[in-house]
Amino acid sequence: MIFKPAAARAGGISGGRLIIILIVMASLYASLIFNFYRLQIMKGDYYAARAASQQQFMAYLRPPRGNIYFTDKYGNKIPAAVNKSYPVIFAVPKEIEDAEEAASRLADMFSLDPKKSLAMLRKKNDEYELLVKKAAPAEIEAIQAAAIKGVYVDDEEYRFYPFGALASHLLGYVGASADDKISGRYGLEAFYEEDLAGTAGKLSDKVLVKSVPGKSLELTIDRNIQARAEEILNDLVAKYSGEGGVVIVQEPKTGQILAMANNPDFDPNNYSDSPVGNFLNTAVSAIYEPGSIFKVITVASGLDAGRIT
Repeated sequence: MIFKPAAARAGGISGGRLIIILIVMASLYASLIFNFYRLQIMKGDYYAARAASQQQFMAYLRPPRGNIYFTDKYGNKIPAAVNKSYPVIFAVPKEIEDAEEAASRLADMFSLDPKKSLAMLRKKNDEYELLVKKAAPAEIEAIQAAAIKGVYVDDEEYRFYPFGALASHLLGYVGASADDKISGRYGLEAFYEEDLAGTAGKLSDKVLVKSVPGKSLELTIDRNIQARAEEILNDLVAKYSGEGGVVIVQEPKTGQILAMANNPDFDPNNYSDSPVGNFLNTAVSAIYEPGSIFKVITVASGLDAGRIT
């Protein structure tokens, strides 16, 4: 019989273990390389687009907009304009293989203009094109079922008005301007834009400067009085077939405005459905002939001069 030394037997065992370790390590490295390939090559454009869009809207760069509140007779704050996250559908044109086919399918699903959709999807180096904002559940299901390469669903923050058209002329709305900048348009949203918008964050000398949130507004508008004033006004306009009307309710002792209603109105959540003429707050922006209301000035002047009692 021939016996191997103990050292040789131990060396053989160590060699086997070494092979197993090498196989495991090679498998881990192969998995890691595959993941790098999948993330950077196969889905690189997608994550680049996500990063680009998120960088624009991340909280530390884009400050949260201040809220606007109504009040009631007890002084309670009632949200009238707040921020809300909505699902959006967007495209990464760099990933679109057949722009014409994708544009045609998207146009059928979302009633989009085929020419505009095609123009967006043909931008070869573009990484983000918004297709549908505030997408409905049915639209999300449709796009997920279609599985169009380069088209994705994400979340984005928009302005939300819980009471719809209530005090719409007074509040205004938040929307895109001619240069695609999102800001307050009309009403208090526009007048107090600088305060509501806050200060955007930025990267300065490799130091991240955090954003400063916008300030909130607390109005003297009483939600219940405002609702009742609009109800009465709308009924009168309908009854007498009027072109429109205005109601202002003011507290005599303090001068606080408790209600300011206009007809016709609009829904700031869907302002694009209304004509531009509906956005004007005629209570403060329209021009009226003095007419009989000037008699108040005449009487006040007479009383002040002591010519009448």
